[in-house]
Amino acid sequence: MTTDEIKKSVSMHEVVERYGYRPNRAEFISCPFHHGDRTPSMKIYKRDYHCQACGNHGDVFTFVMGMERCDFKTAFSILGGTYEHSKTD
Repeated sequence: MTTDEIKKSVSMHEVVERYGYRPNRAEFISCPFHHGDRTPSMKIYKRDYHCQACGNHGDVFTFVMGMERCDFKTAFSILGGTYEHSKTD
């Protein structure tokens, strides 16, 4: 899958649930990127997220990179991405 295909097929909800988070009725979770978040402050949207307390925001790739402490290439692979190698004659 390409980056665009992943963004279209993998929702933010699916990604946060992979890490054990369940958004509440208002679609918030406790932010995993700052300590002491007693009241859920990270809003989960369909394709991205935003923490109202620490300002962290991004898409499915950014979330995985933050959770796994990895680079984009690794997050891309975790989310099912594949790199196509071009052939040269």
